[in-house]
Amino acid sequence: MKRVITAVIILFSLVFMSAFSYNYISKSTKLLTNDIKDIYVCINNENYEKAETQMKNLSKIWKKKAGYLTSVCRHNEIDDISRLFHRIKQAIINKEKNNALTQLKELEFMIAHLLEMEKTTMSNIL
Repeated sequence: MKRVITAVIILFSLVFMSAFSYNYISKSTKLLTNDIKDIYVCINNENYEKAETQMKNLSKIWKKKAGYLTSVCRHNEIDDISRLFHRIKQAIINKEKNNALTQLKELEFMIAHLLEMEKTTMSNIL
């Protein structure tokens, strides 16, 4: 009987932690995506100073979030997103509008993809 109780406790713990992780990833991706859209508008309007400031703030948020995300998501996805942050910052500094906008859209997609990868679907389980 003890084994059954232990198995049930472990199962509920896994379900709870999975739900907690998904909720955290969902909130994080929404926050990051909203900030990316704001930066996109700034760059589109060629307001590079404001875009640079917002990008620095977004980078700080990402560094805080990346610590936990690294433990629950694939490392290569997190590394790719971190590299994109550096490329976008440089494109903003160089005032390369098209390059910055393109890479921001890629960043937005990759962050949305993090959430998609963590959904409980058959394709993600298999």
